[in-house]
Amino acid sequence: MVALILVTLTLAYAAVGGGQTEDCLETVVVSADAVETVSDGVICFQCDVGAGIVSSASYTVSGLPVGSDAGGTVEGVLVLYNSGSVFQPSAFVGCASGGSSATALVFLEEFQPPLISGNATVREGHTLVLECDASNSHPLPSVAWFSPQSLLLSGERRLVIGNISRNQAGLYSCVATDSNGATESSRVAVTVEFAPEVITSFTGVQYFPLGATLELYCWYECVPSPLSVKWYHNGTLLMTSDSISIVYDTTSTTLIRMGLTEIEGGNYECGVENLVGSGAVEITVRIQLPPSSLSDLSVVSSSAESLLLVWSIPEFTGFSSVAGFKVTATEESSGSVIRNLTVEGQVTSYNITGLQPLQAYSVNISVGNEAGLEGEPATISASTASLRLSAVEQLEVEIVSSTELYLQWMAPVTNPSTTAAVQFYVIDYKSDRGNEGSSMVSGLSHTLGGLEKGTNYTLSVAGVNEAGVGKARLTDSVQTAVDAPSHPQLFSAIPLSPFSLRLNWIAPADSGGMLFEVMKLKFYFFHLAGRPLQHYTLEVLVENNSVETQTLNALNSSAILQGLTQNTSYVLCLTAVNSARLESQKGRVTVVTLPVGQPQVPNSVQVTNVTVQTANIVWEEAGGYPDYYIIQYSQQNHSVETVQVVAPYHTITGLHPLSHYTVKVASHNYNGMSDFSQDSTFGTFGQVTVEGPTEGLSGEPLSLHCMVESIPASPSPLFVWSRDGGSLPATSIIINGMLSLPEPTPADTGVYVCFVAGVRRRHSVSIYSKPNSSTTGM
Repeated sequence: MVALILVTLTLAYAAVGGGQTEDCLETVVVSADAVETVSDGVICFQCDVGAGIVSSASYTVSGLPVGSDAGGTVEGVLVLYNSGSVFQPSAFVGCASGGSSATALVFLEEFQPPLISGNATVREGHTLVLECDASNSHPLPSVAWFSPQSLLLSGERRLVIGNISRNQAGLYSCVATDSNGATESSRVAVTVEFAPEVITSFTGVQYFPLGATLELYCWYECVPSPLSVKWYHNGTLLMTSDSISIVYDTTSTTLIRMGLTEIEGGNYECGVENLVGSGAVEITVRIQLPPSSLSDLSVVSSSAESLLLVWSIPEFTGFSSVAGFKVTATEESSGSVIRNLTVEGQVTSYNITGLQPLQAYSVNISVGNEAGLEGEPATISASTASLRLSAVEQLEVEIVSSTELYLQWMAPVTNPSTTAAVQFYVIDYKSDRGNEGSSMVSGLSHTLGGLEKGTNYTLSVAGVNEAGVGKARLTDSVQTAVDAPSHPQLFSAIPLSPFSLRLNWIAPADSGGMLFEVMKLKFYFFHLAGRPLQHYTLEVLVENNSVETQTLNALNSSAILQGLTQNTSYVLCLTAVNSARLESQKGRVTVVTLPVGQPQVPNSVQVTNVTVQTANIVWEEAGGYPDYYIIQYSQQNHSVETVQVVAPYHTITGLHPLSHYTVKVASHNYNGMSDFSQDSTFGTFGQVTVEGPTEGLSGEPLSLHCMVESIPASPSPLFVWSRDGGSLPATSIIINGMLSLPEPTPADTGVYVCFVAGVRRRHSVSIYSKPNSSTTGM
């Protein structure tokens, strides 16, 4: 061992070629109690004897001298290579300089693949424990585990997987890593044992026809492999025989049973067992039989060419779904099979068509299931119905009166072998106003009464037999007779003024039965005796001379007649006219218009709502039927202004503030003008102001004063207080122009508005919280 080291040192020195330190891979300082790990390659050593690194030193390796100042070192640095031969796997490197020395323990890095140990076979649900041993490497590397899916599981040397599952079986490995790289252990196969899990694709009840071959199969998965695979029928173990064969492999098994009988239905079980446990799956089998026959077959309706049959699905269908029904129809009189067909699906009705009217048929229906088995047929006898009647012949209509029409016709042509006899006839009628009705008669003619005057009717007649209502014969539109309307009722006239009358009446009870000429006119006041009116004609006669004729809307029951002459006798005639231009008798009334007297002086002239520049003048309507009024007003020592108005009121504008005015009114009519009323005086208002504080404390009373300039003739002003953006405080008090807030709060802060004499004035007030008395003087 010593000789080998000396040779190595000699080679190291020679390779350096007189001391080339540029090739050093690592530099190690040799000092007191130093411990170093070096890599394989060229290593340099520097000596530190307590006073720092020295430039001249002698070195030893494992106690043997190496190099000298003259050539073994380069400026005090020892250079060695092939350190794997020098440090096997470690050595002491010593140095001395100036009577002092130091020693370092040097290790050579070694990297060995890790080893795995532990229980590589474990049962599902138990715990897997594996150890990764990397103690042969120096320094000790870090460790990582990898699963069969190459996923990093843990950074610990011990891998623990609790409650392990079967899908976690496979190859596991650990990888040791240091600064030189990584190395992987050999892979360990982890086996997870579990009891058999048995599955099958046969879900629910499985149906097989009688005599068919039963073939059932199941799949299983387990570790270790099964010890036994068995089939059972209703708890009895099945063995291979002439009619039974059982086939299985490592993952599946199949049971084949030929020539099924009724007793071979029931529960079949596929059972599998291994060293860990057992598993099984059960399959329910039913042997299909013919379904039972229909017990509630019936005919619910028939026509001349069809029979509609209904039934219920039988309770017992042979352990198989119903696939369809076989329908056979036979004509009883001839024995001929008319229909022989299969209806697919689980239907509960069928309409046999293409039959002959008034014929008896025997119908057989049997049930077939999806196993191809057919039950006993059910039989029923039924007859088709008669054909419906054709239309009546030679239908004629005759107008009897304004409320009656007479109809007559010939019976329809029938074939006794296919069409039943007529039982009665149905007459339907409908007016162009939407009224309709129906009558049943036994003969070949009928007088239809209770109709409306002057109304268009469309009529039809149809024969009825046991098949129902036959084809109808229609008439063209026929109109009942028309009468003249009756005269208006309670016609009266009331004078309104010397120049107008109000007319009142009630509409005639009978309009004569004529249709609307303008369809949007609606008459709500009568309808019983006929059609509505079109209009009224009003004749106005003066002293037995006709002077005017007017047409009034039939919707009206009153009218105002204007443009008449005062104190004149009029004879008025009112006539109702319908759309047939037939007129009623005249309603006559005589009336005298009012006389016109002298115009009267207006009474109770008042001045109201005076503002800075306006005033309202109102008075009572004067007697004598005035056609207009004259208003005169003037400012003191100014010219008089005149205004002519129709109504008994007027607003004077353009007035001057703080001024006296006088005003008077006269009336005018056909006979002239009245005297003026007495003078009424008033004064306009001037400037409006609001006085009061702009700030206040919470809880301390606050008052605002609204004032308006006025003169002695001015009326008392009306003050109105409000608040912008909200209502006045609930505690506020208003007396004329003064607004008081007894206990204001900060919420009462706002802009208060006074309105008077047509002018608004705003005043802002801010309310602040009162300071806390306990803090006063601080």
